[in-house]
Amino acid sequence: MQIVDILMQVVARFAAAIPNVVGAIIVALVGWIISRLVGKTLWKILEKTGANNLANSLNESDFVKRAKIRIVPSKLIADLVYYVLLLVFLMAATDVLGMPVVSQMVADLIAYIPNFVAAVLLFILGIVLSEGVKKLTLAACHSLGIPSAAIIANFAFYLVFLTLTISALAQAR
Repeated sequence: MQIVDILMQVVARFAAAIPNVVGAIIVALVGWIISRLVGKTLWKILEKTGANNLANSLNESDFVKRAKIRIVPSKLIADLVYYVLLLVFLMAATDVLGMPVVSQMVADLIAYIPNFVAAVLLFILGIVLSEGVKKLTLAACHSLGIPSAAIIANFAFYLVFLTLTISALAQAR
């Protein structure tokens, strides 16, 4: 009799959990659909408004060319919005499942996103500013007839770049 009672309790607990699991799956699926629609729509809107032109000077910098990176702001912003929305719906789905620890972890991750975005923007500013300092230093050294102008310009680039990269890493903590 005890085995039958234990099996009945297991079946009852499983049956009680099914609505929560189904609810969480529905929330996650609806969240994925909404996140995808919002992300794609935002991407198309940003492309049409010319947001990608903002990165032209950044994509032309020596540093970005050597790294073989192409920065597309419309895609970056749309992807960021997509993943943030997806995390919000994931947090809601874990709440439906009754998993407060996982929900708190997702909430902490969502709370970290502004620091991460600020760090990325600071890093991009570092690249742009470093390139500008390098070009300015190179032009000044050439106009003064300094033979090692390229070395001095590269030193100025890396000095500014490393300073702002360290600041970006500190912001990302």
